[in-house]
Amino acid sequence: MMLNQRIVLFGRNGQLGAELSHFLIHIPDFWSFSSKEADFLRPEIVTEVLDQFQPEIIINTAAYNGVDRAEDLGEKEKALRINAETPGLLAQWAQKKKALLIHFSTDYVFDGNKRVPYLETDSANPLSFY
Repeated sequence: MMLNQRIVLFGRNGQLGAELSHFLIHIPDFWSFSSKEADFLRPEIVTEVLDQFQPEIIINTAAYNGVDRAEDLGEKEKALRINAETPGLLAQWAQKKKALLIHFSTDYVFDGNKRVPYLETDSANPLSFY
């Protein structure tokens, strides 16, 4: 399979990001970034990456995943910035530029009480801040 689109992937060093990078590395216009290179705590850096590379496809695998730590006051702000605010900026940028955004998230938005698999359209009912 050969893609001709410019692709940017965030979260290169995470489990999912590393696997996807392994398969996408052969695409000529593919760039991947770790949290050190595109820190989601500094959304202006992420926006600079998007503006520089002008991707047609954005893949976001970056995430704050400290489930237990997310309940602490200082970590709540960090979790919110990494998992909500900066991905929101990705969505705004993608919409403005007519780019495709592929965003991976967690199932922690659901309470786990449903007896059948959840759908994306199901109402969220998280049990914790995370």
